[in-house]
Amino acid sequence: MTQTSVHASAPGKLYIAGEYAVVHPGHAALLIAVDRYVHVTLTPTGTEVGTLRSDASDPTKPDEAPVHWEASSDLAAAARFHSDETGFHKYVAAAVLTVERWRAEKHLPTSGYDIDISSHLDDATSGAKFGLGSSAAVTVATVAAAARHHGLQPTPEQIYRLAAIATVRVTTKTSGGDVAASALGGWVEYRSPDRAWLEDHAWGSGSRTTTISDLLTGEWPGLALRRITPAAPGIQLSVGWTGTPADTTELVGHVVKKTALPDDLLQRSDAAVGGLVEALTSDNGGREADSDDRATSATGNAVAQARQVLGEIATQRGVAIETPALRTLITTALDEGWWAKSSGAGGGDCGIALAAPGVDAHALHERWTAAGIRPLNLHVSPTGADIAPDDTPTEGDGK
Repeated sequence: MTQTSVHASAPGKLYIAGEYAVVHPGHAALLIAVDRYVHVTLTPTGTEVGTLRSDASDPTKPDEAPVHWEASSDLAAAARFHSDETGFHKYVAAAVLTVERWRAEKHLPTSGYDIDISSHLDDATSGAKFGLGSSAAVTVATVAAAARHHGLQPTPEQIYRLAAIATVRVTTKTSGGDVAASALGGWVEYRSPDRAWLEDHAWGSGSRTTTISDLLTGEWPGLALRRITPAAPGIQLSVGWTGTPADTTELVGHVVKKTALPDDLLQRSDAAVGGLVEALTSDNGGREADSDDRATSATGNAVAQARQVLGEIATQRGVAIETPALRTLITTALDEGWWAKSSGAGGGDCGIALAAPGVDAHALHERWTAAGIRPLNLHVSPTGADIAPDDTPTEGDGK
């Protein structure tokens, strides 16, 4: 257990392909972690009590009141909160409770701490949300900081698992792909677990016989995740923001609340994700021009297939995934030689565009700007959950 402050960060995310299908357990998505971060500072109090504070909910509104909590050696309630957690704090509190249960299982001493959170995922001036996964990033960063405080050293996948356990305490509707991207960093291929199973084993009747330690090492139905490394040289990524925040929870709920998506759509979505992963990671036997052309062509085909699946989901369920602004973003990118689609739930927020080396990004960004689309200065984050070396805070918003 450290007696000094711990500083942790976790990146935001963007979906590249597989949205909606990945909500169904065992189905696939491809995501990236992006180089905007949530920062967490954990300060030991020297007692068994602590507070949770955040400026990350909405910088245009007053900060939420601190949540007070107390550490306990009781396995059933290893962290007790003195008030109902609301808003952003729900995820922070669930992350603390998850790690404190793990600590209690290992019979480590109780130790309270203050958690202070700062988010750089959204627009610094207006507070506008870009849809980069703040709830997932804060959960991941809190898990990483609290584990380090207790001298625990979870692997990146175990950080994902801890954060997913915390997340299903709040909601089982999210696929957890955002959590995986924040925990692992880079490009992440992900298949979602059965969240109802996880919620039961972590917090429900199954938790009577299942420990956090069991869940960190055992098999989760449906789960698969790995970080991939694109081999195609110089594949470019551009991200545009429509200026309209999307209600992800409402959109996803509307699409999947009644019945699961048809198997053929799920399979075609998985095929698009698999084709994109293969195109990005295959060097096609060399770096000759023709093999590079095949890799980039396969990338474009997979992006187009993923977009087509989303269009069919939208038509079938009567939702507007691709808004007029997103359609403008996409068609403009296609005109400029990029492959493009909406990202995440759609209905607003961001679209992504990929291109081969040498395609002019400046021309695309100029046309986006003229059409009212804001190009975002985002890149793939090389790191996932990160503890600052020598317990010094990270600086700025990039790494």
